[in-house]
Amino acid sequence: MARFVTDQGHHVYEGDARFLMPFCEQYHVGEDLAFTQDEWGRLPGWTSFRGADREDFNAHLGAAVDQFTQLLGPPALDIVVEEADVSGGRRYVAWRCAGNALVVGQGPEPLCFFGGEEGRVCIGPLGSDERFPPGAELGAFLQF
Repeated sequence: MARFVTDQGHHVYEGDARFLMPFCEQYHVGEDLAFTQDEWGRLPGWTSFRGADREDFNAHLGAAVDQFTQLLGPPALDIVVEEADVSGGRRYVAWRCAGNALVVGQGPEPLCFFGGEEGRVCIGPLGSDERFPPGAELGAFLQF
């Protein structure tokens, strides 16, 4: 479903005037689990961390937020949306950029039915007079 794959192994999706790229994944590998092999860790440009937990996953998102903040200044939005299936909720951070929104956030890995999570960056249209979607709807903004 990806439009193309970068030389670092990132799948890039685009459509509906939107660009979306996952940059980190969280999933568990084991003989009795859905992932019996480390699928992402085998791709060029990706690194796996045995025993990584939600805190590590959140740290990767935080590092991306820090990089965008250095480039774009403080975000216009930084929220955590509590969700029943995710301990600690999902974080969404957004900037306005000339009629578009750049959103960094977390969400379920859409091609996996076994509980994988990913961190994504998305650029999509959002007029200067439009409000960001409510917190509970930001996950949909980050879908392809």
